[in-house]
Amino acid sequence: MDPLTALSLASSVIQIVDFSSKIISKSYQIYGSADGITGDTADIRTVTKHLKSIHDDLATRLQQRSSSGTLDEDEKALVTICEECRLIGEDLLKCLRTLEVTWGRFEKWKSVWKAFESMWKKGDLDALAAKLGKFQQQLNNRLLLSIW
Repeated sequence: MDPLTALSLASSVIQIVDFSSKIISKSYQIYGSADGITGDTADIRTVTKHLKSIHDDLATRLQQRSSSGTLDEDEKALVTICEECRLIGEDLLKCLRTLEVTWGRFEKWKSVWKAFESMWKKGDLDALAAKLGKFQQQLNNRLLLSIW
């Protein structure tokens, strides 16, 4: 076997072993957790729920303010940003709910399947989380400008 073919084969084996070890690690995390999700997924869910709570509070205040009078441009922009945050947060929470294991029969296999699914959806989760982070930054900037 020529050296290039041997290197290619070794690289493929290493990738398979790496992927398998990640699946096993995530499966073990899911199976050992109380709520059927990995620690990373739980962290994302907690942050998203917290941001959603802040959004709900801000939206309520802006709605009260709009019913008593008109909103200026900064407040209208805040309403738009809040709505976008709400939509992205709901999408993110919906995606996270699909990664939760419902306990019952075949829990170990369900944990393996959800670990595989979480690795499959990692790109989607990261994209939604990054998008939510950008809107959070816009929200922070608008709030600072409205205070100024």
